[in-house]
Amino acid sequence: MKKASGVVLAVAWSMALPMILSCTTGVPADQASNQERGATTPTQDPAPPQAAPSAPSSPATGPATGTAPAQAGAPAVDPPWVARYDFALEVDGRPSPDACFYQEVDSRRILVNAPELSRACIITVEGARISAVDRSKVKLEGDGDAARLLPGTQPEASGTYTVDQKENSVVFYLGSNRLKILPKMPLVGPTGPEEISRHSPVYRKGKETYVPAPADIAALKAYGSPLEIEVFFGTWCPHCKVLVPKFMKAIEQAGNAKVKVSYHGVPREFGSYEPARAKNVTGIPTFIFWKDGREVGRIPGEPTNGTIEHAVAEILGSIPR
Repeated sequence: MKKASGVVLAVAWSMALPMILSCTTGVPADQASNQERGATTPTQDPAPPQAAPSAPSSPATGPATGTAPAQAGAPAVDPPWVARYDFALEVDGRPSPDACFYQEVDSRRILVNAPELSRACIITVEGARISAVDRSKVKLEGDGDAARLLPGTQPEASGTYTVDQKENSVVFYLGSNRLKILPKMPLVGPTGPEEISRHSPVYRKGKETYVPAPADIAALKAYGSPLEIEVFFGTWCPHCKVLVPKFMKAIEQAGNAKVKVSYHGVPREFGSYEPARAKNVTGIPTFIFWKDGREVGRIPGEPTNGTIEHAVAEILGSIPR
């Protein structure tokens, strides 16, 4: 369960965007070296490129790719890129709501694919480089949660990026378009499953893949009195990203019209967020059960007695009818 700690969380968030460009998959951002951090902190906005340089003849020597040359006789197959959902993109000052971000497996590179642009761009920390590929060379896999570059694709050097430390953004040009990558703002306030899934697809994916225990779903279906469950969570919170989709799937499968669920997104500094303070929410996610206007149960974070649906079923079984 994520505890409220405004100062620590604010500092971590302010570092998150620039630091993702200087850490490999699975390495915490705060473990990036000082040398790598220095590579991402120019303060001057990059000038628009006059002309895109030609692509290097060899990926082993060209600065745009940073990949090793393919062995003779072996097909060139790029490693997969996995989706990231914690960034937002602006193109020429306008939001790009359908932009997708991918991080290369075991790499520091980020792929940005936006429908407003004819080319996708690749961000590489070494040298703060930007390279570009035609969007037709980017193949999406599954339902868009992974991507690959088609064999033989040679990214073209396009320029460099800078980091605006004041607003925690990465800024660069792709052709004549000025692009800015920002931390995605969390959902704050009352919300619902559809909005949560649109904002943070990882919640939708978690719900789709989870299989709740049939016995607990049967208990949720059988509950026969009006009840409200209030869920406080953060779209940014790693614990919520795991637990809340499982809860959503259980509620959906139970389909009990007498059990009403409301969702309330909180900011990172939720310790001073009044709606959470008023309900004594000290960690997230928190599930609060209300009957006839009175709190009758609470699950603060990860259940200690099994799955989330089992914990819900236990609380429902303990409420006097």
